Amino acid sequence: MARQFEASQQWPAAILFYHRVANSEPNGWSIGCKDFSDQLDFVASIAKFASLDEIRQSQHASVRQQRMIAITFDDGYGENIEWAIPELVRRNIPCTYFVTTDNVEHERPFPHDVQRNRPLRPNTISEIQAIADAGIQIGGHTQTHLDLGREWPVERLRAELCDSRKKLQDWTGQPIDFFAIPFGLQCNITQAAIDMIAEAGYRSFVSAFGEWNFLGGDDFHLCRFHGDACTEAVRNWLTFDPRRMKQRKILNYRFPTIASNASDSSASCDSSPTAFPTVSFPINSVYPTCSNYE
Repeated sequence: MARQFEASQQWPAAILFYHRVANSEPNGWSIGCKDFSDQLDFVASIAKFASLDEIRQSQHASVRQQRMIAITFDDGYGENIEWAIPELVRRNIPCTYFVTTDNVEHERPFPHDVQRNRPLRPNTISEIQAIADAGIQIGGHTQTHLDLGREWPVERLRAELCDSRKKLQDWTGQPIDFFAIPFGLQCNITQAAIDMIAEAGYRSFVSAFGEWNFLGGDDFHLCRFHGDACTEAVRNWLTFDPRRMKQRKILNYRFPTIASNASDSSASCDSSPTAFPTVSFPINSVYPTCSNYE
């Protein structure tokens, strides 16, 4: 299959997502420093490191001449400033760092760590600014790590997606173009949330569906693989498997037409109501069942 993709120059692109790189307090959303470095070595041996912008823009290109893999992080853990970010900068690897603003602003541990009685430190505002200054792209991840699969009043969604995006822009001076769905599975996404993602001004959102992004597919919703797992699991997920390629599910959502204007970093949630045509984009995936990893 890889030889076929190479011959046709139709390579699919992959996105890996991590949370916390540290040798202490291991859990389901942490990875050790050596394992993280080993995974970067493996990706470098099979693909080009790409930014989310490159992958998004290439989704509707006629060719993708080489395999692209992007690196992303969710939440905003303080330990990442010690090893992961310097390692990415040293290797000149593009990365998007998705930040939950309330935890960073108030230096409040994430709820899923508190529940385990392991309140790990989040980044500070100054650390997010330093990460952005180092050339890492910052992305939105809601204000409070809200489960967007539930029904929420529009005012709550507006605060979680719009207000948090504005804070990140103010902190970093960057346009905040990408949004990561907290928890990231099918049951954590609603049409109301997708509409607000577009209305807030994001170019695209990323999920945790565990699949490649194929040419001609969706460029507003991009799929990711879980990278916090062991290197052997990541090698398996990044291997083309004909059995998995045949399994297809549909994420049915109305594509928000306002998303075409999302590149305007000044976009706000005060926009006039927009008509959303119904479009279904095929996602080459079997949806995982909802679990408790973040």
